[in-house]
Amino acid sequence: MNADTLRTIERIKNNRYWRQGETLGEGGWGKVYSFAANWNKYNLYNVDDDPELIETITAESDVIALKAFANLYHLHNFQYEIYCNVTSSQLVKQGLSI
Repeated sequence: MNADTLRTIERIKNNRYWRQGETLGEGGWGKVYSFAANWNKYNLYNVDDDPELIETITAESDVIALKAFANLYHLHNFQYEIYCNVTSSQLVKQGLSI
């Protein structure tokens, strides 16, 4: 891993979130997912007139996501909503191969 990738991984680990467009060098995402596999995606929408997606981040928790968006944007200047993407799975069919 190059020095830029290592610095970015350390920043993600310390901030406990990353922006959707983040890029990492070889081996970087494997390292990030080793400590952030259970983090969730959060979407920030501007809902002043016509709802518009502003940004997607992946964060450790709801609180961290809100703090991250507050650091990235002037949330007091517009009406916004933040959504957490929740994904679930259910068993559709189970079989046995003989």
